[in-house]
Amino acid sequence: NEKTRDRVIRRDIGLVEGEYYSGSAMQKSQQRVNRLGFFDSVDFDLRRRTDEPIVDLDVKVHDGPTGSFSAGGGYSTQDGLFGMVDLTNRNLFGFGYQLSFKGTFGVEKETYNITFNNPRLFDSDIYGGIDLYKSAREYTEYKRDSDGFSLKTGLRINDDWSTRLAYTLDTTEIYDV
Repeated sequence: NEKTRDRVIRRDIGLVEGEYYSGSAMQKSQQRVNRLGFFDSVDFDLRRRTDEPIVDLDVKVHDGPTGSFSAGGGYSTQDGLFGMVDLTNRNLFGFGYQLSFKGTFGVEKETYNITFNNPRLFDSDIYGGIDLYKSAREYTEYKRDSDGFSLKTGLRINDDWSTRLAYTLDTTEIYDV
């Protein structure tokens, strides 16, 4: 791995040094590392040490693209002419952080959103994140401005189940009625 930090990979490996070999734990670990979505390829290689009842696990990964940029535009009868931009990185600085900047702008509407998520706070099963947003919209009868934020946290229960909780504070102003 050239970009992703070792600890990001190690925290999803369910094998502990010195423990008895478990094929199912190794397979589950490989699935977890694959599920991160940061790598083009993930290869788990077992090597048995000579004259010892010990096996070594070599994990070989090849970093894949984790960033994306998209832009677009269009026209609708409700919003008029509009454009949008989205810049996202799912593995910021190789720590597994997710950062996203999104904007929609046009004649009738503007929306800006910044999102930061850490899916594994302190390498634990706890999730944390924050969203900041601002929007302005013109209707025929009035105008509406909103801004606010959301704080999010959650807990991964197992590989298939997690729970999330969010607190949102929104300030909305309606004017030119």
